[in-house]
Amino acid sequence: MPVAAFAADLAPRPVEPVAPVIEPVFTWTGFYMGLNAGYGRGTLDTDLRAIPTAAPAPLTRAIGFAVGGGFGKVKDTAGGFIGGGQLGYNYQFDQNWVVGAEADLQYSGIDSTAHAIGDDGNPITLKTKVDWYGTARLRGGYAFDRFLVYATGGLAYGEVKSKLSVPGESMSGSDTRFGWTVGGGVEYALTQNWTLRAEYLYVNLGKGKTIDKPTSDDISRITAKPDVAMHTVRAGVNYKF
Repeated sequence: MPVAAFAADLAPRPVEPVAPVIEPVFTWTGFYMGLNAGYGRGTLDTDLRAIPTAAPAPLTRAIGFAVGGGFGKVKDTAGGFIGGGQLGYNYQFDQNWVVGAEADLQYSGIDSTAHAIGDDGNPITLKTKVDWYGTARLRGGYAFDRFLVYATGGLAYGEVKSKLSVPGESMSGSDTRFGWTVGGGVEYALTQNWTLRAEYLYVNLGKGKTIDKPTSDDISRITAKPDVAMHTVRAGVNYKF
């Protein structure tokens, strides 16, 4: 009997089951903010007009005169780096559909330098630059768990600068304008908080005056109206709260 009792003492103790780790269900609902960088390319076509008030100055002669004043169109394409930040809010409902709103502000290196020859043979140089721009957009998409496909569109705004030069004279100016944007993208959630995205936006800032000034001898007035439309692609990272 003592031997049997000793053997019973050596029996293995029962092992308690380990509770499974349950991963929280991911949702796109919540506020987020992040950074992005990419490339933009577009057309910066500019209407130039020279309206004489007396004998033509060098700048107005270079552009040339027609009925009612000199007029010319400078067509050019431009490209450059873009980068900035965004913040927004998403709401996920009915399991898969996601709606939200986002605002962003971008530094822009999109610029162009166009060269032409005026009516009197003088060279004309026109530099145009999108200095910065931003958007305020609505978003709507469909989520495949952690993968989101979305479309977006809304308001665009930004500052456009111009500098017009001929031998012996130059002038510059800028214009802050409003337009529209539309595009789409894909986004993937790496964790409950961090997401990565790739996005395309078409940004149209429209046409507005950047230069509307008299020449240095005050005998004519020059206007420049760039028409700005850009295609942009960018990658970004967001932190979701």
